[in-house]
Amino acid sequence: MLQLRGRYLPLQILGSGGFAVTYAVYDLQTRSEKVLKVLVEQIPKARELFEQEAAVLARLNHPGVPKVESGSYFEVAMERRAIATNSGRIPSLNLLPNSSGTVHTTLPCLVMEKINGQTLQDILEQHPQGCPEAWVVNWFYQALDILQELHAHRIVHRDLKPANLMVRLETGQLVAIDFGGAKQMQALPVPNSISSTRLVSPGYSPPEQVEGDDIQPSADFYALGRTLIHLLTGRYPVQLEDPITGELRWRTLVQVNPNLADLLDQLVRANPQRRPESAEEIRLRLRKIAPFVAAHGRGAVGLTIPKNPVVAALQKGTKAGKQGIVAIATATLQATVWTFKAVLDTCWSTTLATAGAGVGTAIGFLLSYGSPVGTNLAELLSNQLVRWIPDLALTVEPGFLMFGLAGLGTALGLTAAGGFEQRRRGIVSGFTGVLSYWLGWAGLQFSLTQGAVVGLAVFVAIAPPLLTLGLGLPSHHLLYALVAATSLTPFIAALGWLNVPFIAELWQVFTTTPLANSIGISFWACLVFFCLLSLTLGSCLGISHYVFVPCLRWLGWR
Repeated sequence: MLQLRGRYLPLQILGSGGFAVTYAVYDLQTRSEKVLKVLVEQIPKARELFEQEAAVLARLNHPGVPKVESGSYFEVAMERRAIATNSGRIPSLNLLPNSSGTVHTTLPCLVMEKINGQTLQDILEQHPQGCPEAWVVNWFYQALDILQELHAHRIVHRDLKPANLMVRLETGQLVAIDFGGAKQMQALPVPNSISSTRLVSPGYSPPEQVEGDDIQPSADFYALGRTLIHLLTGRYPVQLEDPITGELRWRTLVQVNPNLADLLDQLVRANPQRRPESAEEIRLRLRKIAPFVAAHGRGAVGLTIPKNPVVAALQKGTKAGKQGIVAIATATLQATVWTFKAVLDTCWSTTLATAGAGVGTAIGFLLSYGSPVGTNLAELLSNQLVRWIPDLALTVEPGFLMFGLAGLGTALGLTAAGGFEQRRRGIVSGFTGVLSYWLGWAGLQFSLTQGAVVGLAVFVAIAPPLLTLGLGLPSHHLLYALVAATSLTPFIAALGWLNVPFIAELWQVFTTTPLANSIGISFWACLVFFCLLSLTLGSCLGISHYVFVPCLRWLGWR
C-alpha cells in the first residue's frame, strides 16, 4: 500500500463534507490511528480556509481541541478518482497507479488527532425529545472552557453546532471540531467592517454573521446558546423561532432551571451588545445556577467505558454519600447565613426605628408640653374642626403633635435602615408615619371612656399597620400590616391589663396635660412607650419578611 510521506498508511474513508474528505490513517511513527483531512477541490477560498484551520489547530493545546503536531500540514501529489458509493460519489485515494480515469494533482493534507466518540448531533438523534438538563449543563461548562481558550488566542470558531461538538468515548470530554471557518479577530474591532469570509450555519449563526459583519466572541456565544437549546428541547432552532420577532419560543417545551433558561436566552439575543462579554462572565453566572455540576464529567449515558458492576455500585454509593454530606453541609451553611442575615437586618432596622421614635417623641413632647407651640397649634386645629365638622366631638390636645413626630421618627428610622428589601422612600414613609399616628391618636380620643387597655389597643391597631403601608416594602403589604396589628395589639393590651407602671402615667398624659411636678415622669413614660412600640414593630416586620412571606411564596402566593 502507498504510504503518505512514508509515515501515514490510509485505512478507510470516514466521510466527506464541503470541499474536503476525511480518512482514517495509521501513523507508523506513533503507532496510532489518526485522521487525515484532504482538500479535494482546488478553489482558492477553500484552500485559504483549509490552511487557516491547520494554522489555528497548530497553535492550540487544549483537551477540547483536536491535537495537530508540527509538520502535520503538507501537500502531496496523488492520483485521485471518484468511486461510486451508496450515498453518491465520494473522492477516494487511488492506491493503484495508471488506473483509468485518474488525474494527477497536488492536494493539501492535514493530519490530526482522531477523536473516538459521538457528536452531539448523534446523541440528539438517540434522544429526539431532548437531553437531560444535567448533561447539557455539563457540556455547557466544557464548551465555555474551550471558548475561553480560543478567545484567549483571539480566535472565533464561527461554526458551533451539535455536529461540530464531539464527546470522547474514553473520558466524556467535549471536543470542538471543524475549525475550517475559524477566524482570527482583529486587534481592534473596526466599525462597520465586513467579514472576509461569510460562513453561515442556518439556525445557529448569529445575525451579524449572516449579514457578513465583523465577528466577535459574542458570535460563538450565540451559536452555543442555540446549540444548547436544541439539545434541551430536541427541536431544530429554526422551528422555535417566532415568525415576527425571530426570538426562540422554547421555554414551555421543557422544564429547566429558570435561571439557566434566562442565561441561554441572553446568549441568543439578536443584538451582540446585549450578550455576555466573555466566557468567564458566563461561567461565573453558570456556577451560581448549577455549582455542583463538574466541568469535565462524563458527557452522556452510553458514552462511558463499562465498569465492573461491584466497583460501579461502590463508587455510586460513595458518590451518593459525598453528595449527601455536601448537600447537608450546604443546606446548614445556607440556613446559618440566612438566619444571621435575618437577625442582623431585623436588629439594625429595630435599632434605627427605636432611635427615630425616641428622637421624634422627645422633640414632640418638648413642643407639646414644654412650649406654647403645642397648645397654640392644638387650639387652632380645634377651632378649625368645629368649623368644618360641627357635630364632631373631638378636641385636639397638645399631645397630638408628639404622636405625629413619634410616627415620623419611626418611619424615617425604618427607611434609613433600608431593611427587608424595601425601597427607600423618605418623603412617602415620613408622611405616612405622621398620618398613621394621627389617625391612631384620633381613635384613641374616641375610646377614652373605655379605659387604658381599650384606648391603647385601638391606637396600636390603627397606627403601626398603616405606617407599614408607607414603607417601600417589595410585596405582600397587607400581610405586613396584618401581622403588625395582630401582634402589637394584644401585646400593648396585655401591658395595660397587667398595669405596668409606665402605662398608668402614660394614660394620664393621653387624657390630661401633665402637671409641672410630673413632667419628668410623663416624659419618660411617653419615651418608653413609643420606643417599645417601634422596637416591636421592627421585630414584626422582620418576622413577616423572613418567615411568613417565604411561606406564602412557597405556597404559590407571589
